[in-house]
Amino acid sequence: MIELKTDWRESDYYNASDLNRVGTAVKYLAELLAQYGCRLDTEAKTDWTVNDIPTVTQMARYLLNVKNLRSAISISAGTPNTPNSMQHLTWQKANDIEQILIDIDKLLTLMAQTWIYSGAPNAYSGTNLYIATRTHLVTEGGDIILQENGEYLTLENAPNLPTWKGA
Repeated sequence: MIELKTDWRESDYYNASDLNRVGTAVKYLAELLAQYGCRLDTEAKTDWTVNDIPTVTQMARYLLNVKNLRSAISISAGTPNTPNSMQHLTWQKANDIEQILIDIDKLLTLMAQTWIYSGAPNAYSGTNLYIATRTHLVTEGGDIILQENGEYLTLENAPNLPTWKGA
């Protein structure tokens, strides 16, 4: 994914390059989710120019794209909410928009790294799985979701495991 900006300051201004950066990230994440079977209603505009004057409708769609992505999977507790409006956008809300996209990308990367392909584990009673390779997932906050226990992995904090909310 492209590098997003989360170091906005009060003196910064939101412009066409920022709209394009977020639009490009939205498009990338929506395409990635579609590859995983989760198709979302997104219409990411990535060709803003300095001469464009965004309409209220375009900015509502801009935020709806972020909101739809955020709603596609369970998000970390620290992920900010999507702003309600671009009107009077603060530097904190500008940071929130891009942090949401970064968090989604991190979760999708972690999920892809922990996929178990057909035939890999042999499940048995309880919450343990036999895993031929040593696999574990640690959230950004340090909570262990799958912990290596010899040749078995134990599901801990399973409610916090990123899951699809819909396909």
